[in-house]
Amino acid sequence: MLMVGISTTSFAQNAIVDHFSDYEANEKFTRLHATSKAFEMALELESDNPEEQELIEALGKIKGMTVLMTDNTEEAAAMFKQATSRPDKDYEVLMTVDDNDGHAVFYVREDRGTIAELLVIAHGAKEFGIATIWGEIDLKQVKKLTDTFTVQGMEKFDEAKAAATRDIKVYPNPSTPGSPAQIDIPESLQGGTIEIRDLNGKRVAQAKARMGKQALPVANLSPGTYLVVLQFEGLSLYSERLVVE
Repeated sequence: MLMVGISTTSFAQNAIVDHFSDYEANEKFTRLHATSKAFEMALELESDNPEEQELIEALGKIKGMTVLMTDNTEEAAAMFKQATSRPDKDYEVLMTVDDNDGHAVFYVREDRGTIAELLVIAHGAKEFGIATIWGEIDLKQVKKLTDTFTVQGMEKFDEAKAAATRDIKVYPNPSTPGSPAQIDIPESLQGGTIEIRDLNGKRVAQAKARMGKQALPVANLSPGTYLVVLQFEGLSLYSERLVVE
């Protein structure tokens, strides 16, 4: 369905152009680009199946995709560590996956309240890859969008839980003794673990995640900046900085 070509053309603002252009020029990487024209072809398709029609409409909103991959390097873990230090403050961590097969970090970039880009950086034993999709992103359709391609790390993406993290809210921020921090957890994510970590990644407090509003365990913490992380079935979902005054 998609007409995919190899190219070094920059199609729009995206993480590859802004932060990984040196990777794109590296001959060790296989480069795949899909332009907006390829995705626009989906608009010409029709289906009586509602799920297929939703996918077709989601495809039509994609402006482009770039995938950079190398599958035979002893430096995969080091490349992953270096690459994950590059995205700037416009890219928010959506989900991280750490398992025996490797690691993957998924980022989103928003534009006026809409997800304008999904970036994944991942590695395995000898594999390393970066992929970005930009346009108007429907998180619930991302996995189907990428099933056509071999995108390192994308097999770890849980679209339902990624979408649910968008409904998590932490407030007030900053938090004070007179207004303790609270978190809202959607029903689909209850049963996970809420962790409070310092900026070095050390866990300093935790609590079970219950549906709806609950207090964060910050009452005994010293003033400072912490990370609120939701752990759920091997996934790190949601990471938000919280200032405790």
